[in-house]
Amino acid sequence: MKKTMLILLFVAIILPQSHSQEKEKTTIVVDKFKLEPTGRIYVDVAKYFKDKTPLSSGAAFGDIRLGTKFSLGDKWGGKIEFGFAKSKISYKDIFLRYNFEQSSYIRLGNYTEPFGLEYVDSSAGNKFVTSSSVSQTFAGKRNLGFEYVGWSDKFWYAGGIFADSKMASGTNLGNQGYAFSSRVVFNPLREEGKLFHIAAAGTYRKSDAPGFQYDDNDNVIGELPRSISFSSNSETVVETRKFINSKVNKAKDQFKYNFEFIGAVGPLYTQMEYYKAHVRREESSLKSYNAEGAYGQVGFLATGGGYRYDKSWGRMLRPGPGTWEFLVRYSWVDLNDSKSEIYGGKQNDVSAAVNYYYSKYLIFRLNYTNVGLDNSSLIGKERFNAVSLRIQMIIN
Repeated sequence: MKKTMLILLFVAIILPQSHSQEKEKTTIVVDKFKLEPTGRIYVDVAKYFKDKTPLSSGAAFGDIRLGTKFSLGDKWGGKIEFGFAKSKISYKDIFLRYNFEQSSYIRLGNYTEPFGLEYVDSSAGNKFVTSSSVSQTFAGKRNLGFEYVGWSDKFWYAGGIFADSKMASGTNLGNQGYAFSSRVVFNPLREEGKLFHIAAAGTYRKSDAPGFQYDDNDNVIGELPRSISFSSNSETVVETRKFINSKVNKAKDQFKYNFEFIGAVGPLYTQMEYYKAHVRREESSLKSYNAEGAYGQVGFLATGGGYRYDKSWGRMLRPGPGTWEFLVRYSWVDLNDSKSEIYGGKQNDVSAAVNYYYSKYLIFRLNYTNVGLDNSSLIGKERFNAVSLRIQMIIN
């Protein structure tokens, strides 16, 4: 706790200075090679109220990242970034990119699959302290893959093939899983304060084999059954337990799809997503597993003009420096499926947020969240409240 308070003090002293230096260049240029630092530090503080089960009020690093973006001329570029939160090093964005023209490129490496608006938006662009519980449960994660991305006057589209998560970590035993993921956006209105965006995405995934089966002489006789899991936290990162969690054993493969909507008129904005997951099992006697969820949120810019859009990513842009933003979000996830007799729990939550965009590099986010859990959750039927604060420092 003392270390966290020292970091909070450090951020409060240093960042006002960076506000006055925003226009200074941080790019290193050698001939046609350009190098820019990237990184972020999120400091989170959370307090839980009226909980029957003891919950972990306190402070934590929501994220720590350090890396660099690079480019060589107009065609080649990439990014190398590692995470350092939770006292361990993890892969983040590590990829090489080739630009065909100003509106299309391919990339190879480790990055987020094109599935789910909030994960395409990333934590730097999400408007709450965490992404919604439904996005945490179903959206695409970072995996090693190859992807094509393009956009035109009214469309954005991406598709790729990806390995499952263990390839990047080098810990896989048994045959590797793989996935095909794609996202298509229709966005005919992209003016400031005048936005319309609808999208659909889908992913097919065959998960990793967890290892091999051996006979008495230690000879490999087959693979262990595959499994697929779904889970979410309670929309804060200080309490790390995931109260809804389903594990589908003997899983053959899964298919997920998603629908998105964004609309904005002047300083008013709304965003919605719906997810559905279907998991097939390896044995005909086992029923397929189905789960779903959705969220909807509305926002208002009290200062700073209208909402803006990034056509090259098919997502929202962050409001500019000096902007105050107010939002409300409702989210629900249902991991209970009576047909397959898998009960992972059901969660619904309501969140309210106040955001202050102090500068390009520093954002303050204050959230109130009311979380409801059913009898199948990890801690049984319960409803509790949380107040969380995030100080979000971003470099490029």
